[in-house]
Amino acid sequence: MRDHHPPTPDYAVREPQGQPPRARGVVRLIVVCLVVALPATGSILMMVDTIFNGQNGADGLRGASGVAISGDGTSVYVVGTLDDAVVVFQRDPETGTLQFLESHRDGVDGVEHLRSPTDIAVSPDGRHVYATSELDNALSVFRRVSFGRLGFVRSYISGQDGVWGLGGASAVTVSPDGALVYVTGRHEDAIAVFSRDPSSDSLDFADGENFISGALGLTGASDVTVSSDGRHIYTTGEIDNAISVFAKDPTQDAIIFVDWLTNGYNGVAGLSGASSITLDATGSFVFATGRWSNALAVFSRDESTGWLQPETVYSNSQTGISGLAGASDVVLDRSSELVCVTGASDDTVALFVRRKDSPELQLSEILQDGDGDVDGLAGASSITASHDGHFIYVTGSIDDAVVTIATTSNLFFDGFESGDPYTWTGTFPLLE
Repeated sequence: MRDHHPPTPDYAVREPQGQPPRARGVVRLIVVCLVVALPATGSILMMVDTIFNGQNGADGLRGASGVAISGDGTSVYVVGTLDDAVVVFQRDPETGTLQFLESHRDGVDGVEHLRSPTDIAVSPDGRHVYATSELDNALSVFRRVSFGRLGFVRSYISGQDGVWGLGGASAVTVSPDGALVYVTGRHEDAIAVFSRDPSSDSLDFADGENFISGALGLTGASDVTVSSDGRHIYTTGEIDNAISVFAKDPTQDAIIFVDWLTNGYNGVAGLSGASSITLDATGSFVFATGRWSNALAVFSRDESTGWLQPETVYSNSQTGISGLAGASDVVLDRSSELVCVTGASDDTVALFVRRKDSPELQLSEILQDGDGDVDGLAGASSITASHDGHFIYVTGSIDDAVVTIATTSNLFFDGFESGDPYTWTGTFPLLE
């Protein structure tokens, strides 16, 4: 039975999960039966293009890692971890194809503190791009200018000017209202919070949380996401095999530790090597990948408290599931009915079909590097989706590449047959 947690305005912290367990429900390990009938003429995912480092002038893509798309859909940004670079592409919103524009390298033309960048994010207003540097323990700020090109502004470095929590900076995201920037620091086992003034290029360090301040589950902090209302923040701790839950302090630009879930306790599974996390469009469910579990874990979410309840786990150890080895990143399409996971060890993108407003998924297809026309997915590390839901973009860290993949333009979803959660009856029209 699922626990009921009444709202707690003071966000009182529950006891750590390493303490004697409380009932939280038992995770359901679903064995998926592949009964989906796809159109004979094609699949849901279709290769569009792959850009390799050195191809058509593209530069800076060695060790391609984080990828982000601008809100207006005109720009795609990729970090090249081995090139110490941020790469800018102009995007055709109709075809999804990318054209290389420029790259910004550490130590060139005033750019600094960009060694070994790992992640990148675009502000909701489209004015700024933020990139993390693992080796420089830094967050770099770029201003978007004409055609999505970038101008370097400055970097914020852990241990300088009152900033902390950026040691081994691993992931960055911006709150939906654009007011706050959140960064995880893998080596400091921390999350850092910056206040953002949309009218200027500056950030102000606002808050930081780690085990010293009472936050748990942040060891090896690897990813961060924010609920659509901005009230709750979720991080993954790769070494802790955990998800940490924070609440936005309603009185100031700070966060409050609320809860944590760790692999193997209270029904939580699939989080070994927790690597990435995201929410669906409704904010009712949270999806997290476990790199060492080779798994995707799904949690239901209490929108009032932010607390999570384990629901389902999909892993390579289950019958009928594959493509999740080294599960590194997860993204949902606009409808939240398609869930795509990158398998860094399998060189794959695994596509799951989701029952709407449900934690139940069904594996539909897998794109694997070298299979047919699929190319560029070796070391598939990061994934993002266009806002129109028609395209996804994947980085191949071994192939030094960014891959463009088209999805169906519309998903006619009839749902699962009544009384049989494993039989799906929807149809998949081809891309218009």
